[in-house]
Amino acid sequence: MAISTAVAFAPQSALAQSGPDILTDRQAAKFLDALQEAVKANEPKGVARLMAFPLAVTTPTASAKIADGNSFIQNYKLIFTDSVRAAVVA
Repeated sequence: MAISTAVAFAPQSALAQSGPDILTDRQAAKFLDALQEAVKANEPKGVARLMAFPLAVTTPTASAKIADGNSFIQNYKLIFTDSVRAAVVA
């Protein structure tokens, strides 16, 4: 799950270096480490810096496109629920 999560949230810079569907193990590990640290610290701005926008978000009750970092930060608690945060950190 960690690798697919990393690919789903991969930053544009990593994708541009590797192609649209491929991250090296090192890129994926570096990204996942940064994501886990930002999520563990509960830093919406830090997590937003790692995202590529627009970001498609699907919850059990809705789906939306998050256009930019400001929108992501405003909706952080809806996107990164306690269970999502626990899964990312694990």
